[in-house]
Amino acid sequence: MADRHGDVADRQIRQRHGLDLAVCLAVDIGQIDGAERVGHGGVLPVCCAQSSVCTGAGNRAGGWGPCTGFIDRRRSCRLGSLAFIEDVAMLRRLLTIGFLAAAPALGLATAATAAERPAVIARDGSAVTFPEATLAALDLAILQGADSLRLDVYQTLDGVLVIRTARDLAATTNAASVLARPVGVKGEPPVAGFPVDLVPYSSYAQLTARQIVAGRDLRFDDMFPAPILEDAFALIARRQIDSRRTIGLLIVLHDTQVHAARGRPMEPRLIASMQRYGLAGAPQIMIGASEPTSLQQLAGPGNPRVFVLGPSTARPADSAVTRNSATFGDYQAPAGLRAIRGFADAVLVDFPDVQGYYADGAAMPPSTIVADARAAGLGLYVGGFADADDPLKPRREAIDSYARVFALGVDGIVTDEPARAVAARRHGR
Repeated sequence: MADRHGDVADRQIRQRHGLDLAVCLAVDIGQIDGAERVGHGGVLPVCCAQSSVCTGAGNRAGGWGPCTGFIDRRRSCRLGSLAFIEDVAMLRRLLTIGFLAAAPALGLATAATAAERPAVIARDGSAVTFPEATLAALDLAILQGADSLRLDVYQTLDGVLVIRTARDLAATTNAASVLARPVGVKGEPPVAGFPVDLVPYSSYAQLTARQIVAGRDLRFDDMFPAPILEDAFALIARRQIDSRRTIGLLIVLHDTQVHAARGRPMEPRLIASMQRYGLAGAPQIMIGASEPTSLQQLAGPGNPRVFVLGPSTARPADSAVTRNSATFGDYQAPAGLRAIRGFADAVLVDFPDVQGYYADGAAMPPSTIVADARAAGLGLYVGGFADADDPLKPRREAIDSYARVFALGVDGIVTDEPARAVAARRHGR
């Protein structure tokens, strides 16, 4: 039954976006640094087959090169130092006959490491390698050992839940070159850019993803479609079978007040989708939002709820509805954390809120928020490790920063370079 479920999951992904998932596994182990992020260290686990040919354009002979062509899922092709293995069952057989011993050096997860804590939550997948919020980035993060995936979820004009990292589709996809300018909604501010909530799913389905952070690899731009939420659910179902471990999710809803005002609330759609995939009430599936009213509506399924804090001087988008003037900074104080316990089980804060840095780069003493959250009965997760001004920290600095936060006793971290976070957790034991 489990294998049949996994086959259905793969078919659902292919039917929605015409995808075939392929596992691209580098065998040139001599080039791989296990502490580096997989992908730029020699391992490229995922490609999407959209053609029956494997062109290999752009690969460097004899060295690491990305799969810039497409994979014929009926055969394997070797490009430079990469061997592309498109059959997941074949990967399992390789691991069984002895490749498993090399998995830690490759940065790949094994069943034995699945339950380690604190948790490593990959924000929109391994986004330092592939365009964020693509199935390729999500799949790579799973193979790198991430315990959970953070999915930033928006809703299209006609009510389809999709995975993106910004409301403006032009920031993360080819929307500006393939879509007509969206028409605004009467009574709302003028349209700027290509807001996902003003684009119907029929238009969204035409989009391909692009790298959003300056300084990262752009060679995968326009290779992968922009997925919907249920694509990720199907992928998780398949990979849990393949890896024989539980894979969690942190599903973060965005712009909930926009859709509530239009009469298309996101929360019932999310609950219905989770119920279809058997995820309602699952403890490893967390639901996040930055609006208390949204989290209150999500209490029904019984999944852990996470209050996602924004900039300290800003207020939740539903503050006018709740008549609550508290800022996100107020919620970080002990009294604010106790108030959060009334509608959430955990809180997600940024790294500087836990431990800041002086101008010379030296670390400040940790704040009291970890202890304060514990006293309030809340779990605590930490994100905000990279941004547009810091596309990728130097390797040692990144691992050290993750290790420091782990040592503070947090429940987990959220990062777009999960391989390094997994390495930091492993080295800290």
